[in-house]
Amino acid sequence: MTYGAPATVTITLAGGMYTEIAKTPVEVTGSSCDLPVDTIISTFTQTGQGTYAGKHGLWFTSNCSFATWADVTLTLTAGGNRLIADIKQENAIVAFTKT
Repeated sequence: MTYGAPATVTITLAGGMYTEIAKTPVEVTGSSCDLPVDTIISTFTQTGQGTYAGKHGLWFTSNCSFATWADVTLTLTAGGNRLIADIKQENAIVAFTKT
């Protein structure tokens, strides 16, 4: 899944696990539907200084229903304002900018 338009998500930390949750509808690229608010998009843990790994959801473009989890690695850029996610099965890069 890649994001078809800018969206707002929150990333929270609990028990060593980060969880990314949709705070606004998230457009699934190639579809006419959105993931609803409060959808869990990804979960990940820290693997090193500024690096993380976990799972990122993939959704069907026909109806935005959940398809499967994909492996994801994430890198925090210098300054800590951008988190770059590399979604392996999709060969997709998603950049999160801290607001």
